[in-house]
Amino acid sequence: MIAQRVDLANLTIEDLGLFASPDRAVRLTTIHNSKGREYGAVALINLREGRFPHFRAEDMDAERRLFYVAVTRAERILMYIAEPDRWGNAPSRFLGQAGAGLV
Repeated sequence: MIAQRVDLANLTIEDLGLFASPDRAVRLTTIHNSKGREYGAVALINLREGRFPHFRAEDMDAERRLFYVAVTRAERILMYIAEPDRWGNAPSRFLGQAGAGLV
């Protein structure tokens, strides 16, 4: 950016997109859109009861299959965040008592 004489002091978020490297950028996607793809590292957030599985889900087997898709997309590193929230929702039942046991 310096070589291209970019005004770094006045750079906006939109401007940064012009310099992003698609091969090295962080990709945000949904679990549904990740089917059939693999990533070097995957971070799953919000793995709490009520969110995953969703509190309105009627087909728990479908939710479990979706969880399987999510945890099998990582080639090397899988991180998940499942802390209890302010309403006391526990981590997702799919993680089990001691977590996913994938360490």
